[in-house]
Amino acid sequence: MSSQTIGDQRSPAAPEPEPTQADAPAHEGTQASPRIPAQARAPQAEAAAAARIAATAETPAPARVSVLAAAAPDEPAQGPAPRRIASVCAWAAVLGLADLVLVICGLVTILGGTAPGWYEPVLIVLGLGGIALAATAFVTIQFRIVPWIFMALSSGVVLVSLIMTGSVA
Repeated sequence: MSSQTIGDQRSPAAPEPEPTQADAPAHEGTQASPRIPAQARAPQAEAAAAARIAATAETPAPARVSVLAAAAPDEPAQGPAPRRIASVCAWAAVLGLADLVLVICGLVTILGGTAPGWYEPVLIVLGLGGIALAATAFVTIQFRIVPWIFMALSSGVVLVSLIMTGSVA
């Protein structure tokens, strides 16, 4: 009677029953709900896993879905033409030198006490606006016409600042 226990008539070939949540001690404040034994759960879990694997295997990987995707290794990356970059840099350098001259003249006018009260804030706003427009031209340099539009607008701001400084001084 080595395979039998006292008061139990189990045979050695019978499997042990799976413990359920009802057998486990309940925690305070929670209700014990019946749990599906592991043997009944296994086919459902295996079927769900097989369905996920099958769905992944049947779905082909998308080729170049996004416009922002990186270029393939066999294709060279296309950037803006070096001539366009050099042209925008040269235009921005000329505008920067013109702004420097305007700022020096404006500073002399403000420190001399001959400038009206509106001149200093307007000069600052126009200067920052011109810089922002020129910086936007560099950000949009990959487009054909857009950087030139921003550089022209920045030149217009410098021209307005020049006329304003000439009328105040």
